[in-house]
Amino acid sequence: MLTHFYSSIYFANVEMDKYMKRLVRDSFRYQDEIFCRAGQIISKLREKGKGSFNAAHIRRGDFQFEATILKAEQILEASNPV
Repeated sequence: MLTHFYSSIYFANVEMDKYMKRLVRDSFRYQDEIFCRAGQIISKLREKGKGSFNAAHIRRGDFQFEATILKAEQILEASNPV
């Protein structure tokens, strides 16, 4: 899904709709261990990058059109400065 979950889920009963969407909002979260590990990685990147670093969120293979599925080598080549 490339959109928020609540844009594609519908309950005829308005109260049930609100309840289920709030349940998902309040219950489904990353575990603290994941956030802590990410913080450690960011700290290391900042150390090596003298306070800054660049990042990219790359999605591969989750689209319906085969032409949008790129190999890792193609993404790396496209991200290199000219």
